[in-house]
Amino acid sequence: MKKQFILAATALMMAVGIAGGVEAQAASKTVAINKKNFPDLVFRELVRANYDKNKDKKLSASEIKRAKKFGSSSCKNTVKIKTSKYGKYTKKYIRDIKKFKGIEKLTNLQKFVANETPVKTINLKKNKKLTYLEMTDGKLQKLNLNSNKKLKYVYLGYNQLTSLKMNKCKKLLHVDLTGHMVKKLKIDRNKKTIVIGEEYYVPYKATKVKAGLTNLNNGGMIDASGNYCVYEWAADNSSCVKKTLNGKAMNSSFVALDGNTVAKAKEMQKITAQWQDAQGNFYFLADKDGNMVEQTVYYLYKVNPQGAIEKEVIINDQIIVNDYGKSFSMNYLGQGNGLIILGITSKNSKDGVVYFDTGSMKAVKQAICNFIPQTAENDVIAGKRYYDDEIVVSKMIAGTKQELKDGTEIEVCTLGSGHEMEVPLRYEDDPFAIKIYNNYLYLISGEGFYKAKLTATKFKQLYGISKLSHMQDVGVKFMLTMKNEKEIYFITEKTEDEKTSYTFQIGTIG
Repeated sequence: MKKQFILAATALMMAVGIAGGVEAQAASKTVAINKKNFPDLVFRELVRANYDKNKDKKLSASEIKRAKKFGSSSCKNTVKIKTSKYGKYTKKYIRDIKKFKGIEKLTNLQKFVANETPVKTINLKKNKKLTYLEMTDGKLQKLNLNSNKKLKYVYLGYNQLTSLKMNKCKKLLHVDLTGHMVKKLKIDRNKKTIVIGEEYYVPYKATKVKAGLTNLNNGGMIDASGNYCVYEWAADNSSCVKKTLNGKAMNSSFVALDGNTVAKAKEMQKITAQWQDAQGNFYFLADKDGNMVEQTVYYLYKVNPQGAIEKEVIINDQIIVNDYGKSFSMNYLGQGNGLIILGITSKNSKDGVVYFDTGSMKAVKQAICNFIPQTAENDVIAGKRYYDDEIVVSKMIAGTKQELKDGTEIEVCTLGSGHEMEVPLRYEDDPFAIKIYNNYLYLISGEGFYKAKLTATKFKQLYGISKLSHMQDVGVKFMLTMKNEKEIYFITEKTEDEKTSYTFQIGTIG
């Protein structure tokens, strides 16, 4: 009897011990929602708002088990943070999270969405049940997902990733790496896996140049010596500086302009283009009455190496201006067959091109465009439609001679119907720049650097632009010059509060 009593007592003690152990184990799974476990205030408050159902400032084992989603449409994705002792609150979003320490506590997460955050890396090793990961438009640089073997959908577009490991993820169905190039990519794929963006691994190496640019009328050009250069005029057109790229710096030199040339330049309201030929002659294109006024009169000057004007031409007298109305602007598009190609943009949406012989200083042919001309080479012109993001590529067709007021003639040509090409943009009205070079059309946008045959209807991406700055900025203008497709010169222009700033970058491959 005594022995049975001892055995019963022992069994009771063991049962109590086991129960106590279970309770202790359950208690150990409770996670305090505090600064130690979740250092980032915004992340901490979002964790509290989404998962602390009983509002005890702790996550119980059952609350952690129910925490399956973060950042999805069914979650609470904004919180109000107290920012002053007087009760002022500020609304904060997921994009305001600076670190995700504490994410490892949410071991049952299956879907994680956190776009536009500034975090450079995130540790998801403990989140082994993840099947969906979305972190786009951020600053991610390195990511190891090999512990997340259940992943099926991964969206990491538009980051700054240089290293991504997911070669142990055998269930992948969709991986999106659009908009940035991953140098070190380890990925496992099955027959169902779709990977977007991974064929464009090679990014341009970006070099920022302190050029001190303040007043540009175009994005520069390759001069007769094969060097990249830009020209900057003084605000009153009293001088012009040529800035030539030399390594990672710009060498500045004044263009020779004598007193008479300076006087003529100062009479002009707006100088829209300039260039030099192999003999050292300097040309500048100027609008005497200002851009797009009631009566536009354009002049072209040829200045010899000593700075004296050799020829002054009123372009209005050499072309049929009735096609464009009284108000238009002109700019430099390119060169071809020994001719300079000038673009015309008018108020009445009848734009055009003029081919100019700088030897005789005569306009030799012109044509009307049904698009805004932006680049040209030989007889091919490309530009943008007025009301959409499509590029038109068209070829000049020989026309008939027409007599001008002074008795000279100009060939009035037509442009072929051409073909349209959709511009690879992420959002409507995103900036882009195009360039015809060596019988190919090149395009740069926030999506990448693209190339197409002049007869093609689609662009093919060549290289990534993730290293170039300001590619995703709003309200900027892109200016592109090419030495070849592996070395490009890229200027972004931004105007805020009537102040214009420029960023000059070189993109190189190899």
